[in-house]
Amino acid sequence: MFSRLASTLLPAPARWAVYAAAACALLSVGEIDGQRRAGQAHIDYVNAQAQRTVVISKAQAKVVIQTEVKYRNRIKTVYLKGETIERQVPLFVIPGDDTAFGVNAGFVRAYNAAWSGDDPGPAVESDREPAGIRSLKLRKPTPTTPPVAAPGASNPLAGSTTTSG
Repeated sequence: MFSRLASTLLPAPARWAVYAAAACALLSVGEIDGQRRAGQAHIDYVNAQAQRTVVISKAQAKVVIQTEVKYRNRIKTVYLKGETIERQVPLFVIPGDDTAFGVNAGFVRAYNAAWSGDDPGPAVESDREPAGIRSLKLRKPTPTTPPVAAPGASNPLAGSTTTSG
């Protein structure tokens, strides 16, 4: 009945145009729905990626905090052990050994540079010369006690320590 009515009201080319228009309308509706689904899939992907990024950031922060705590604890341990060793030097270095074995100028230069935080620089020939300082005289410099200086040294923190003689 519908086909007979359509054939009497519309000629064949017009009918085909209506069919084509209906097909294009259905195709565009399907494409819009597909784009909506693809857009939603992209939004879901971006949300999942953001959640993974948050998880990774939290894990990295946890690792950084744990590493910093371990590093700080290790620094404390090193300083405590270093202070213990410094306090025990007079117990292990007896006065006879202290007078028999001197400290060379290179050791004094490196020692002073280590306490001041400066770079001692490369070794120089004058580093082999005796500094004229007993090992028990070495101490941590404080604001009231300057770094250990070799007798006759112009600047104990300079790259070349010389002794007069």
